[in-house]
Formats: sequence, structure tokens, C-alpha cells
Amino acid sequence: MRSTIYFIIALCFIGGLFFLAYKYVYTDAQVEIESQDVMFGAISTNASEGEITPKQAKAIAAHSACIIQGQLTGKFSYDQATAIWSFALRPKVPQPGCSPICAVNEISRTASINWRCQAD
Repeated sequence: MRSTIYFIIALCFIGGLFFLAYKYVYTDAQVEIESQDVMFGAISTNASEGEITPKQAKAIAAHSACIIQGQLTGKFSYDQATAIWSFALRPKVPQPGCSPICAVNEISRTASINWRCQAD
């Protein structure tokens, strides 16, 4: 009987540790995302119908063909005139003279790679 009680107490303790660890990591990730929003984004604070948040744009980029070609670096910008979110991309196979981005169209909610290569 006593061993069963100790076992239940141990499970509760371990479960509590996992919960705290998850909570800490999740909160840390949220702070990182929010600080990136402020540091790198020219973000519209007046979100009207049709606009998406930086987090939504990054999710679109992360589930697109951009990820097949490279990795998002975390730096981004927003162009209100074109409704395009641009996420810096570190390509798996670099192309000389190119500085690729993952361009997320806010209206169509699609993403594509813009290699932004300079002519020699």
C-alpha cells in the first residue's frame, strides 16, 4: 500500500517537472518570436481584413517549397505596397551572387523563393 502511494507521488512530481519544462520552453519561444517581430519586421499595427500576422506568414513559409531549398533565418520584413512578407533564407545549395528570400503573398497566402541574384 505504501509503495503504491510513493509511486503515485513520484508520478505527480515527474509530471509536474515535465509541465514546468514545457511551460518554460514554450514561453521562451513566444518571447523569441515576439522580439523578432519587433526587431526585424516593419509590421503594420493596424491589422485590417485580409492582413496576416508575422506568425501566420512564417507558418505559410515554413510549410512551403521554400523549406525544400533552405532554412528560414528568422529575419523578415513586410512591404505594405505589395502585401509581401519576405523571410531571409539560408539555401542548402548557395548560388553565387544570390541572396534568397521566401516571399509570402499575404493575399493569396502562398510562398515562393525569390533568389535575388545580381548580374555579373
